[in-house]
Formats: sequence, C-alpha cells, structure tokens
Amino acid sequence: MARNNRDAPYRIPFGPRGIKWFRDQSFSSIDNLIRDELITRLDHFTEQITVIDQQLEELRVSFPQVEALLNIHGIGLYTTLVIVAEQGEVERFRSAKQVGAYAGLTSKVNLSGGHCYYGSITRQGPPWLRWVLTGVAIHVIRRDVPLKRFYTRIRKRSGAKKARVAVPRKLAEISWKRLFRWQTEHSVQPV
Repeated sequence: MARNNRDAPYRIPFGPRGIKWFRDQSFSSIDNLIRDELITRLDHFTEQITVIDQQLEELRVSFPQVEALLNIHGIGLYTTLVIVAEQGEVERFRSAKQVGAYAGLTSKVNLSGGHCYYGSITRQGPPWLRWVLTGVAIHVIRRDVPLKRFYTRIRKRSGAKKARVAVPRKLAEISWKRLFRWQTEHSVQPV
C-alpha cells in the first residue's frame, strides 16, 4: 500500500471492513499476488489464534484461581495462566516481597564495609514470569490509577528505567496477594 500511495480508510485497517477494502484494491499483478498471499497468511494466523484461545479457555476450567487476576487492567487469560503457573502454590511464600524476589525483580545488594550498594535486578527465578509482568506493566499504568501514581512517584525519584522495573515487582506482589486471598476464601487445599 505504501508503494502505491494508498491509506486504508478505516481506523483498524485489518478488521473485517479493512480486509474487504484491501481485497477490492487493484495493484500491479505482482502486488496483487503479494496482497493475496498476505491475506491468506492473516486468515491462517487468525484460525491458529482461535484454536489457541479455545485451548486457553479449556485450561481456565482447570485453574479456577485465574478469576482473582482477570479484573486487573491489561491482564488477560494467557497472562493470568502464566502468572498462576510460574508462581505455583501461594503457600510457598510468606510475604508478597518474597514473590518479587522470586521473580527476579529486586535489586542486587552488595554490602561491604558498612556501605550498601544496590545494583541491577537479580534476574533469578522464572524468566516467563518476569517477561509477562514487565509486558503487562506498560498497559496497567495507563489505566490503573494507583499503579500509575506509584510509577510516577518512582520515576520522579529514581528515573524511568527503575520505575519500569518497580511496577512489575509491585504487580507480582499484587497478584500473589489476590491469589492468596482467593485461596483462603475458597479454602482450596493443595494437591
């Protein structure tokens, strides 16, 4: 489309109307082949996403505690399942701060001769949990007012990089608290 100086007239160019408009466009013969190939790929990946979404819905039944996390802004079913799977049993941790350390989102501490040096994050623990939490943090601070205030406070005090790590750590703590509360309310016994 860029080679032919055309813009989609729709805000979501790959929605149903945008795809129909895209199919109706006439380009050169090579560009038409490329367009048809891209539409075929998009249809294939859409079908694959539908299959995976169905499998995630089936997993949702096996893990009823995901309901405790689904109402956090920016957290979907896939993210919730990753958090539940990576954190494991909530009784393993005595406090929420231990979950942040388990996820590898706390800073390294080097004590030497009465001085305390704080370094980068430890990156210990499951990388998938860290990856999911940092990805969700970007979306959460846009809508969740308390976490946005937390992010802003840390950013003003320590900079944007540290704030981008502090929010996922806080999300790890919040998710553990919600899962712990859900488990005590539903009195689920570990298997």
